[in-house]
Parts: sequence; C-alpha cells; structure tokens
Amino acid sequence: MNNVTVVGNLTEDAKVQKFGDQKFISMKIADNIYQGKDKDDHVNYYDILFGNSKADTMVEIYKKGVQVTVIGQMKAKLNESNGKHYMNLGIRSYNVSLPPKKDEDETDSDLDDEIPF
Repeated sequence: MNNVTVVGNLTEDAKVQKFGDQKFISMKIADNIYQGKDKDDHVNYYDILFGNSKADTMVEIYKKGVQVTVIGQMKAKLNESNGKHYMNLGIRSYNVSLPPKKDEDETDSDLDDEIPF
C-alpha cells in the first residue's frame, strides 16, 4: 500500500458525489514545488476523493483557495486529450484536515526565537 501526504490549496469548490449508498467529497488541489531562485515553480494537481457520511454539510467548508492536508493512497493514470498525453494524479483519501485556526489574540510574534540549549 502506498501512503502519501499532500498539502495544497483547493482549485475549486468541493462537490458531493454519490456511488451507490456512499457519499464522497470530490475536490481538486494544487501544490507548488520551489525550483530555485529565478525559476518558475512547478505545480502538481491532484484529484481527491474523500469518503464521508457527512459530506453534504462538510462540503461547505472546502471552498476554492482553502489550504488542506490530504493523507491517502495515490493512483497515477495516463490520459490523452487533444493529442497530448498527461498524467492524472488521484488520491483516495482517508484523512483531510484544515490548518489550525489562529486565536484572534495570537500573532506570529508570540513565537519564542530562543533555542533552548
């Protein structure tokens, strides 16, 4: 079994899909890979399928631009469109989480810059 963790931003609002009696949240995310100074970042796109019985209410949280962490099994599939080949990366996820919320009083300056040695 392969196991991947990807952190990325939603490229569109999530949708609910049904397969039989099961409900899934379908979403697409993108992550950037830094290539170096003065070079363009590389962007990977992933199709995510996340099974959840509360998909109808949870889908409202996953809107375009929201950052998510996805853990699951990756499946790569070669596709062709208009004579061009491309790789589609899909993740069957068993865990999707949002970044922790900051308290209103919390700021980045609350971090202690000293190293405890």
